[in-house]
Amino acid sequence: MLTVGTNINITRSAANNSEECISINPLNPNQLFASETWSLATKYSTNADATWQNSNISTLGANIGDVSSAWDTYGNLFLTFLDPSLHVVTGVSTNGGATFRLVYSTSAGNNDQPTVVVGPSNVPGQSSVWIFYADSSSRPTVQGAQVTGLGAIGSFSSPQNVAPPGSFGDITIGPNGQVMIAYQNNGSGIGPTRLRSTWIPMALVLLRSVRPSSPHYPGWRVRSPARPA
Repeated sequence: MLTVGTNINITRSAANNSEECISINPLNPNQLFASETWSLATKYSTNADATWQNSNISTLGANIGDVSSAWDTYGNLFLTFLDPSLHVVTGVSTNGGATFRLVYSTSAGNNDQPTVVVGPSNVPGQSSVWIFYADSSSRPTVQGAQVTGLGAIGSFSSPQNVAPPGSFGDITIGPNGQVMIAYQNNGSGIGPTRLRSTWIPMALVLLRSVRPSSPHYPGWRVRSPARPA
């Protein structure tokens, strides 16, 4: 049975703290991390939410939000956000969110809606980290890297674009390192909208050769009910 506790105001601020993220360390559920977009509050807890401390993310550069975080089974805590030029910035913490170091920043700017996830790799005993975002042409874009241990993150693969355009999506990793994304046509206005999904059934090391828009990697489409104005 799931027991829900009382709400905890971790920022104790009257400011807007919307568009947030939260992650729990799978190796130690007493360790939590949270960040948000509007006031850029970024905090971590080592005692299961009893107290929160400020994270130091200064090494990652300027941050305008659109935050996303994920904690892998090695203890790596990943944080992704947009900088003022809308590059997707990805950092990692190996000390529970106290400090971060930069592991990757996209070369191109004007991106939107970044998400970071972790999951298995195509190599047994290893894992992977992936970022998903919409590029300057509103094309869903994925990049990934192998992870072999605490703080041991490989180079990110080249950006792979998915057609047709869209944004406001999510990404998940399969048991053998497969990648599946889902996103919406964000130019459709007030509903109905079209949701799209694409599966990339290739090993991470072969990601550069994947062409997700190819008929060999078909997606599916569903139409959602109209949303009220």
